[in-house]
Amino acid sequence: MARPKNTKKDRLPIMEYEYNQIVFKTKHDKAMKSVTKRKLLRAYGLLYCFGARISEITNFTLDDLNFIYMHKYIILTDTKSNATQRLIINDKAIEILKSLDYSDCEDALFYRPNTTTPMNIGGLEKLINTHLKHQLNVLYTTHSFRAGYITRILEATGNPKIAQKLARHKDIITTLRYSGASDRQIDDALDKIF
Repeated sequence: MARPKNTKKDRLPIMEYEYNQIVFKTKHDKAMKSVTKRKLLRAYGLLYCFGARISEITNFTLDDLNFIYMHKYIILTDTKSNATQRLIINDKAIEILKSLDYSDCEDALFYRPNTTTPMNIGGLEKLINTHLKHQLNVLYTTHSFRAGYITRILEATGNPKIAQKLARHKDIITTLRYSGASDRQIDDALDKIF
């Protein structure tokens, strides 16, 4: 997705507030088909909990979820380097994933309409970006979940090395590009100086 005109950033991070907002709006959208709602809510949950790239979740299956529930981690393949990396999942993330509806899934969590064939990366990305634009605004994309995940880690720990490890970046400079001041951090700073 191209950067909207007159903007300085490709995306804004999806933090807890934005995540809850898009989940609420998706659940209560009367014009949206039920199957589309379930796909979007699953994608939002995975992207929010893992900070994954869209290409890393496109082929997720029910077996992958069961593995996560049992072992509290998943092996993700980095689409850029083709390297595999272990991603640890905590109980809160598992709770979010377990709350989602998988009743329409035979195997793949994201499948093409009227088939059981998995969606391709572009199709899933377009579906999500279209709805994010409608539900939030043009400054949010699938990658906003990753930006939010990294921002939340930095906000919670203040440690870029932890963020680098959890974001699965080779270079800490890449991780630091995601860092920015959240509204909460700005409010906390202002409270401390006034």
